[in-house]
Amino acid sequence: MTVDYLRLIPEDPYYIPAQNQSVALEEFSRLLPAGVEIEISVYDTAHFIDQGENFEQVSCPFCGSELATDWWQDAMDEAYKNLFENLSVTLPCCTRQTSLNDLDYRMPAGFARFVLSARNPNLGRNLTDSELEPIERVLNCKIRQICSTY
Repeated sequence: MTVDYLRLIPEDPYYIPAQNQSVALEEFSRLLPAGVEIEISVYDTAHFIDQGENFEQVSCPFCGSELATDWWQDAMDEAYKNLFENLSVTLPCCTRQTSLNDLDYRMPAGFARFVLSARNPNLGRNLTDSELEPIERVLNCKIRQICSTY
């Protein structure tokens, strides 16, 4: 049996909203009336919020080249050594500097210390910008939505 998750994370992987977390949780819950286990997680260090079985590929955000899975896994292993405190990488395709968080993940993924999560949201689509805007306003940050299947 597969399980789906919809997770909302700040664009900044280290950002934890100082206030209004419960208001954001209420707004998220309102958007997902059929969802279960709608909750907030706050971590001491950044965690990789993955897409599970929805993983397709990782690409360079500058030149669009697909990044080799082995390169990406090695970069993730290296960053994990310091518990993802430093996400900086030099891209093998164009030698530009970026962050593991800013790579082009298809389907979306990212790093976060703060996560709004819903198991089996039963939405059948991504949330729209207009649905996300009140949550972003309350949390005072831009957010990324990650759809995961396990």
